[in-house]
Amino acid sequence: MTIFETFKKSIYNPAFYQTVAVEPLGNIFRYYLKVTFVLSVMMTIGLGLLLVPAGISFIKDRAPDMVKSYYPAELVVTIENGEVAINMPEPYIISGKGDILVALKKEGL
Repeated sequence: MTIFETFKKSIYNPAFYQTVAVEPLGNIFRYYLKVTFVLSVMMTIGLGLLLVPAGISFIKDRAPDMVKSYYPAELVVTIENGEVAINMPEPYIISGKGDILVALKKEGL
């Protein structure tokens, strides 16, 4: 019996629940693991199809403008040999605007 047949019986067949009381605990545990796995794969695929295109369009369209609005124009960040360098004295503090500042205060940072 496949997992889909078992899942169908667990929803539509009252006799399924009569046999559960005599089933070994290992079989019941395996059934729930299989159902959980199938549902998680279905949710991953479904949410991936919904959210990935929105994320890609956000990164392409809105993220660059958000970064430009939050970071000062005079700040230049360069990465050489895996080390970050800036053209300002360190440590350089960027003051938050609006939502970021509220979120940081809420988190206690």
